[in-house]
Amino acid sequence: MKKRAQVPDAYTYTILFRGCAEHKDSSNALAKVMDIYHGMLAEKSPVKPNTIHMNCVLKMCSRAGNIDALFGVAAQFARHGLAAPNNLSFTIMLNALRQEAVVATRGSFTPMEKRARVRECITRSRDVWTDVVDRWRKGDMWVDEELVSTMGRLLLNGQEDDWDDIFSLVEQTMNIPRQVPKLGTQDRARIEPAQQSQELEAAQTSKKVQAEGETPEHVLYSNTHDSAVSSGEKFEVIKAPVTKEDGIAMYAKPGQNSLSLLLKAALQLNLKAPATAYWNIFTKTYLVQPDGENFHSYLRILRVFRASTEMLEILSQMSSQDMEVKTFRLAMSTCARDKRNPNAFSNAGKVLDLMTKNLPRPDIQALEQYLEVALDSPARAKTQNAQGEQILRALERLNPSFLNLKAAMQFTGTAPEFKTPQAQLELIENIIRLASSMIRAFDHLMNKALVPREMFGDLTRQRSKISAFITRYQHMKSDMAKSASRSRQSTDSERPRSEHTASPGISSGS
Repeated sequence: MKKRAQVPDAYTYTILFRGCAEHKDSSNALAKVMDIYHGMLAEKSPVKPNTIHMNCVLKMCSRAGNIDALFGVAAQFARHGLAAPNNLSFTIMLNALRQEAVVATRGSFTPMEKRARVRECITRSRDVWTDVVDRWRKGDMWVDEELVSTMGRLLLNGQEDDWDDIFSLVEQTMNIPRQVPKLGTQDRARIEPAQQSQELEAAQTSKKVQAEGETPEHVLYSNTHDSAVSSGEKFEVIKAPVTKEDGIAMYAKPGQNSLSLLLKAALQLNLKAPATAYWNIFTKTYLVQPDGENFHSYLRILRVFRASTEMLEILSQMSSQDMEVKTFRLAMSTCARDKRNPNAFSNAGKVLDLMTKNLPRPDIQALEQYLEVALDSPARAKTQNAQGEQILRALERLNPSFLNLKAAMQFTGTAPEFKTPQAQLELIENIIRLASSMIRAFDHLMNKALVPREMFGDLTRQRSKISAFITRYQHMKSDMAKSASRSRQSTDSERPRSEHTASPGISSGS
């Protein structure tokens, strides 16, 4: 009896698509995927593509960087049923546009071409988002944080009005009111007086260009889909759909991803008060536990606004797992920028304590910034030698870290992070730089007479020890550099002869 050939089912096609998506050669794999997909669309095909299949094809188009193919597939989604798009479908599409925008900024295009390509991606994303909101409003799909954050991070590649629209996007999808008035409104101008003159200048420039019969630059890379983009009208607050079961509005749930998005938008717009407001709303109202990226994003904002005292409060909320080298560089540079604050040196000392406790080895750049704070910030006390005492205190507190780093230099051959000669040289150079900063601090104390004269002898002896250390390790650094150079030359000479190109007129045996 003749066996019937088995017909592939929907699950078989899913496996095929996912297998192709993992192929290294995404361009060739995409061609095969599209052949299979179009075969499923044939009239006599027993299996028609569903949402899962189409999402797999969208991912393949995104991997291959073929935006036209991606939107060709997206156009074939049904309004309802098994082939209707879901939140993952739109996330894939927006991620593909975001990647396209990133590639545009790194390509070998002129600045105007880069802006045009990025604007085109953002314009298309806004059209996609219009479809998202329409389906969401009618209850055909639900919106999650990943989808919202993907749209927002695409807007981060745009201009000032795009960044500002991120606040409206979060208000629309998460029901969290904007913490700053919209860009271009009178309320916003009141809190940003400089904005008024910028807008007036831009308007005058636009009128002048149009009067001369030329097209303003922003029109050159816009199109008919870009209307009302800057006003944020595409992110108007809407009434979210309500679930039939329990009557709860279907808003996206705030989380770490969306908090990071809002903080990055606030940083690019130089807004601290809204950033603090969002931070409190997410962490205190919605009880979102910030991750390392959230903390560091907020620390960058505090650094810009020289908020060293608030920075310490944030550091106290971080776990040791979230603390790394950049944590303390950000914290110390915040204190350095806040040098007019009489508490800046005290704050920097607390940062130093935290770094000593949480890092296996103190970061040299952070130590240099600590010494910089001691030299530049005013002393809290108003006594005659208060500034000198502050610098002496900094040098005294730096000494254990300096000894720790000197000990690390003795074991560079055994420590895993210093296995290579280049890493060893870099460590020596950094420690020499820190030692040189300490010498300058000693010189500053004595040249400016910031300490009693009877202390000069002891300070000179300490300075001489550090100076001798620098001289000794300068010679070591020079010897290590020569040794590394000889090692490279020896490696080159030991390569197989086939790797070398014989010079004209010289035989291979010479």
